[in-house]
Amino acid sequence: MKTTGRNDPCPCGSQKKYKNCCLNKQQQSNSSEMIWAKLRAINDQLVNKLIQHGYHFYGPGMIEDAWEEFSLGSGKPFDENASENQLFVPWLLYSWWFEVDIEDGDNAFDDFEYRSIAQDYLEVKYNQLSEMQRDFIKLVIDRPYSFYEIIDCSPGTGFRMKDLLTGEEIDVLEKSGSQNAAAGNVLFGQIIQYETVGMVIGSSSILITPGFIPSIIHLRKQIREGSGAVGEDELIEWEAEIRSLYLSIYESMHRSPKLVNTDGDPMVLLEIHYHIDSPETVFDKLKSLATGVPEQDLLSEARFDENGKLLEIEFPWLRLGNAVNKEWQNTVLARITIEKNHLKINVNSEERAKKIKTKIKTLLKGQAVYKKTEIQSMDSIMEQAKKGSGKEDDLNEPEEPFAPELRELLDKHLREHWKGWIHQKIPALGDITPLAAAKDPEGREMLKALLDDFERSDCNSPPDQSQKKYIDWARKELGLA
Repeated sequence: MKTTGRNDPCPCGSQKKYKNCCLNKQQQSNSSEMIWAKLRAINDQLVNKLIQHGYHFYGPGMIEDAWEEFSLGSGKPFDENASENQLFVPWLLYSWWFEVDIEDGDNAFDDFEYRSIAQDYLEVKYNQLSEMQRDFIKLVIDRPYSFYEIIDCSPGTGFRMKDLLTGEEIDVLEKSGSQNAAAGNVLFGQIIQYETVGMVIGSSSILITPGFIPSIIHLRKQIREGSGAVGEDELIEWEAEIRSLYLSIYESMHRSPKLVNTDGDPMVLLEIHYHIDSPETVFDKLKSLATGVPEQDLLSEARFDENGKLLEIEFPWLRLGNAVNKEWQNTVLARITIEKNHLKINVNSEERAKKIKTKIKTLLKGQAVYKKTEIQSMDSIMEQAKKGSGKEDDLNEPEEPFAPELRELLDKHLREHWKGWIHQKIPALGDITPLAAAKDPEGREMLKALLDDFERSDCNSPPDQSQKKYIDWARKELGLA
């Protein structure tokens, strides 16, 4: 294969000479990779040396004391095999500042100062270190931790990242960590810039999903209000608060999400069954539960026998007003179905089940005999509703869609949820509604992150459970499409 000469046309098609185009870029790339390799070697060599120096400098309780401060007194014991040590260990060596006794030779008392392990090591070993080693230690000591959003990712090469607190953008070389990352994810950690090379030193073991970006923006507002600006000095000053937010995000990402209804009750689907003797009598005594709906409207879709007697009817248990959407006139608390000698009630929480049982007992006064309650969590009903092949070892066997009646029930629930969501006060948005947040630049930034997070999670859902059309609808309603 012919080698491209310096004065030949550049292979990229720019019509420039190779020396004025990609040759410079290639040389710069090679130079950056050489610097990165040297920095990585220095970092790896220093870890063990700094740990040994730390035990000599601080004492045998170093790890336990540093961990207690790092974890903000959580009480969680230190685990030497935990993946989070890739964040904790660099913090321990470079960013943990603790009180040190300094003997004052002319006075009979001690003075105190704060010093990190790396700072003390730099002073003690200064003349034994190369210039690059000294510069590396100084850079890491002075660099704060922050939240970095991945703007662009080149798998196997690195990232372009944006500091969500300061707004600074930086290109980072990172071969292994970039393999499974994607734009929109957030990395918590410490990044240094050495000449042309950006390098991650201490970082979280998890990639934070976009749904947590609003809480980071809220912290940014607090720092700006408290300090007047958001720069490196402010991040160092607010280090404990920044780390506290990360730790709370870490815990949240390791907890299973909980679905709630409009009353804030944990979402559980319950089906309550009764035996009845007279459909007409039961309907007559329960129709008042459909608050505000005329009887003729309730009966419009009922089924009758040849003599005009009621056989089957379905109607809602309603409550005036809605806690989620003030524009809605009522809240559907349950679906009541009468089928000949069978009364069935569907509710979505245990609290509502207790209330409807009490109403049945009061209104029917012995004319309904309780049979059973079938209870399923939202997660379990999603799993059981799929009509799979039953072959657990056949990973290529396609899943069959939901039964039509369950698909209709799920669609109705999702429509109501998303129509209400844009009017609901969202804690992640600072207890304001998405409609209100869309009027503010930072609010729009938070909304975009939330909807991106919803869409990313939805990508893992089977097609018949997808919420993408509702997410797209929300974007249009909020002016983000």
